[in-house]
Amino acid sequence: MSYPLTSGQPLVAVVTPVHNGAGVLDACLQSVRAQSYRNWFHLVVDNASTDTTRDVAESRAAQDPRVKVLS
Repeated sequence: MSYPLTSGQPLVAVVTPVHNGAGVLDACLQSVRAQSYRNWFHLVVDNASTDTTRDVAESRAAQDPRVKVLS
C-alpha cells in the first residue's frame, strides 16, 4: 500500500482487528472518518468472522479508498 502525504503531515495508520463485530464496526469506521486529521488510512483486519463483518468493512472501503480490508 502506498499513500501520499497530505500537506506534509505524517501518515497515520489506524488498525482495527475485528471478529464478528458487524454490529459495531460501522460506528468504529465512522468515528475514524470523523476525525479532523485527514492524512490517515484505516486497515480493518477481519479475523475469520462468521457474521457480516467483512461485508460492512468492504462496503465502507468501496466508499473511501483510505479504508482497506484484510482477512
